[in-house]
Amino acid sequence: MIHKSYKTLIAAVLSVFVVGLFFQSCEKKEEVFSLTGYGPSEIARGGEIWFTGTNLNEIVKIELPNGSTFGRDGDNDFLSSTPEEIRLQVPVDYPLGIPPTRIYYTLSDGHRDSTIGKFQIFNTIRVDAIEPNGEGNPLKPGEEITLRGLNLNEVLAVQFKNGEKVEAASFISHADDAITLNLPLSVWSGMVSIEVYGAIDDAGNPTKALLDGQEITVINPVLSEINGNSGVVTVSPLSEVVLSGSYFGVIDPNDTGEINVKFTGSNTMVSGTINVNENKLTFKLPADLKAEQEISVVLMANNANEIASTVKFKVEPTFATGYRNATWAAQGSVTLVGQNLNKELFSTVRFVNPEGGSSSLISAGNRENNENGDLIIKNLLNSIFTGDRNRLELILSSGDTLRYQLDFNKTEMDF
Repeated sequence: MIHKSYKTLIAAVLSVFVVGLFFQSCEKKEEVFSLTGYGPSEIARGGEIWFTGTNLNEIVKIELPNGSTFGRDGDNDFLSSTPEEIRLQVPVDYPLGIPPTRIYYTLSDGHRDSTIGKFQIFNTIRVDAIEPNGEGNPLKPGEEITLRGLNLNEVLAVQFKNGEKVEAASFISHADDAITLNLPLSVWSGMVSIEVYGAIDDAGNPTKALLDGQEITVINPVLSEINGNSGVVTVSPLSEVVLSGSYFGVIDPNDTGEINVKFTGSNTMVSGTINVNENKLTFKLPADLKAEQEISVVLMANNANEIASTVKFKVEPTFATGYRNATWAAQGSVTLVGQNLNKELFSTVRFVNPEGGSSSLISAGNRENNENGDLIIKNLLNSIFTGDRNRLELILSSGDTLRYQLDFNKTEMDF
């Protein structure tokens, strides 16, 4: 016979056990499935997709848009699975061109649902190396190179730093692991990119994307001679000069036949004629170059890049050594003789009164050159000042000023 106190104790223990079962049951019911995150929204073939949440062990199957399934048992197992996270790997042969769509999952109770967000799966395309890449030995325009990498058969075009593009139809060879092509004549050093199909837009059409590849080093244009001479050459202002060298295709990538030329120490930019095949550039020197200074040429390529020349030159100075026919009668004139007295070189010509400092301008129409290059200043009657001597000032486009004293009682005199 069980004592009453024992009965009471047993009843109490049973009560505690039942209550414990009740709370344990409640806790199990509170551990509900919840999918709180997933990504990435754009994933390459062979990449990983992740899902986060609570009680994810309730997911028994995940379906990709192409019908590929992943589960806990079988050929396509999850990469990893915990109650908080599931990871799976997209097959490397996943078919391309499928529009962005949701991913479906199935729970242990058979319920099937999908993600709210859409996934876009694309190919893994990359350039691992370029051979040769010009490091230590710069590439030459037109040289053959090979891009090596992964899934390169899907490359639409190869693009260079200056925007020059070689389409797939112009490749020498095109395979999964390599592309061989000739460098354009206008190629520049820098990043080589590949153009591929990108994400599918809302209309279901593929967009194009540009992926960075590897960098190459290309030789710059070589400007070696001016007027057939190397080194520092002396030339006359406003004269025509010819630059020659090699790889001029980089300067004129659009094959326009024209190029702009700038000069150190000058605000003037002139237009030149370029012959890419002969690697020659012809242009006329501006009037505002400083004499006796060493000047470098800066070429403005059609793609807006500046190419500093390796050739330098000096400009012959402009000066007068004397004058003749100094008359100040009606329609009188004076002829200056010397070097580089081209009338186009002077921005201002004027007579200055040595006594009062006032001046009288000589218009451009009253300046001309004869066949010897001498400078003739005409119609002096209203330009010169009374007195035996007048100071003539010739201001060059470079800003330099030439000053000469003229004696109009003399018909010829050296300065």
